[in-house]
Amino acid sequence: MVAAFFREVVTLTAKLTAKWQAVGFCHGVLNTDNMSVLGLTIDYGPFAMMERFDPDYVCNGSDDTGRYRFSEQPAICKWNCRQFAKALARLGGKHVSQQALLRIVEDDFDAVYDQAYLSLMRAKLGLTDGPAGAGDRALVNELLKTMQACGSDFTKTFRDLMGDNGGEDGFEGRGGSGKEVLGEGEHVSGLAETLAAGSASPAEMAALLGRQGRSAVPK
Repeated sequence: MVAAFFREVVTLTAKLTAKWQAVGFCHGVLNTDNMSVLGLTIDYGPFAMMERFDPDYVCNGSDDTGRYRFSEQPAICKWNCRQFAKALARLGGKHVSQQALLRIVEDDFDAVYDQAYLSLMRAKLGLTDGPAGAGDRALVNELLKTMQACGSDFTKTFRDLMGDNGGEDGFEGRGGSGKEVLGEGEHVSGLAETLAAGSASPAEMAALLGRQGRSAVPK
């Protein structure tokens, strides 16, 4: 029973972290006591929604070492799950194996996170037909590298790529191509054509983006 409960906590935590990374949410204070076993975003005092994409973005002015920077959030959440495993094992005594709980973290967290994150990012790019392909992860990574090199706004880049949604949610998308959104130059080589092959319509992409933002961060 304890193992099943803990596996659910790990799964919920990994999925929540994937949502944060997909929408550019920085928590700021990911101490173990600032996380919920229900997979909810809590205690996010110095949080921020990232503007210019920077994997090393730190939203908490007191985080001098960058421990909780944007790119480290998945690793920190996984580490927090390990600490929870140790606490549960101490409470459970001889009936609960610490090693068994830690094995759940190692076996489940990365796999759940990777699947959830890739699914969310594929939706943001309109790649909604069929299962994830071998090149999808590479495409996402290349896009993020390009955004970093170009100094692109994290949210606005995806909004601009999605096309004109007719002003839904108070937003007028300009529906630019990859080169119009990210600029010219070697950083954009090959991306424009790939992004243009997305299978979702502008309206579908607008709906997907809106749902992701609302589900990842409480209002």
